[in-house]
This record gives sequence, structure tokens and C-alpha cells, in this order.
Amino acid sequence: GNDSADLIKARGKGSKLCFFSFVSFFLFMFFDDLMCRCFVRCFDFIV
Repeated sequence: GNDSADLIKARGKGSKLCFFSFVSFFLFMFFDDLMCRCFVRCFDFIV
């Protein structure tokens, strides 16, 4: 009864955490690539 509901709730929380970590990782990689390109462009401009 109550135990299974808590288990489902915990599993949902875990998948949500996994989803958020994946999204934040993807955003980090995207912005890292963006900043790297911007830095290279600025560096070429300076040099």
C-alpha cells in the first residue's frame, strides 16, 4: 500500500534528478563550446 507509493515517488524523484543532471551537463557542454569559439575568435582578433 503505502510502501509502494513511496517507492514510486522515490523513483520519480530519481529520474527527475537524472534528467536535470543530463540537461545541465548538455547546457554546460554547449556553453563551453560556445565560449571556446568566442575565445578563439577574440584571440584571433587580438593576435
